[in-house]
Formats: sequence, structure tokens, C-alpha cells
Amino acid sequence: MHAAFEMTAQIAAVDPMVISLKAAVAGQLPESKLAGLEVALSEALVNIVVHAVKPPYDKPVSIEVKLDAETATFVISDKGASAPPDLFENATSLDLIDVMAEGGRGVSLIRFFADDVSYCSSEGVNRLTLVFERKESQ
Repeated sequence: MHAAFEMTAQIAAVDPMVISLKAAVAGQLPESKLAGLEVALSEALVNIVVHAVKPPYDKPVSIEVKLDAETATFVISDKGASAPPDLFENATSLDLIDVMAEGGRGVSLIRFFADDVSYCSSEGVNRLTLVFERKESQ
């Protein structure tokens, strides 16, 4: 299965997009992974809208979903400001994050819930890839 989605770079568009993305893989991932998938996708899309894409918000965010026998892969692309290349490699452990802080947990939550995360920026396009294994976690 392969599907492509596009979202306007606005906070109001995030929740409906996450619902659509979750529906696209419903029944294809264990129920136990769907809540984590929802959190990771929501955090990724919010971070793009808040930190990468700037007014006039005319650059859409594209999401490509690929399912194979073992994984569900989401490739999120935008043409906003790029993040540091090692942002996801240096994510703070959730154990070390202040639970009362208003921000600063998104990258760590993405790393926690996705089975694999990679990020690159090339020729003005940022790509965040989130991979979720289709089997139950141990």
C-alpha cells in the first residue's frame, strides 16, 4: 500500500491529518502501536508548523505512507527552515524531561514511539521519516 497526503502548514490542520493518517494504517498495525503512532505524527507535524514553516504558510506539508510486510513508513516533507541534522540523534531521554514544562518533549516523544527515525534536508526539502514495525513490541 502506498498513499500520499498533503496538509496546509497550520496548527488547525494537524489533528484532521493525524486522524486521516491513522485511519490509513488502521488494521495494519497492532492496536497497541496506534496511540504511539498518533502521538509521534502529531508531534512531528506540530513541530513542522511551529518551527519550520513560516508565514505566509503557502508551502504545504506532504506525507507519504508506505506499508510493506514488516513496517509502516511515514515520510513527512516540507520546504520550511531545516532542523539541525543531528536533532533526532541527540533527543533527550523522556526520563530526563520536566513533565511540567510547556514544551521541549516533541522530539523525545517521536523517538520513543517510532521504531526508527531519520531526518535529512537537501535542496530546500526537509524529510522526516518515521518507521513503525507492524509486529507487537517486545
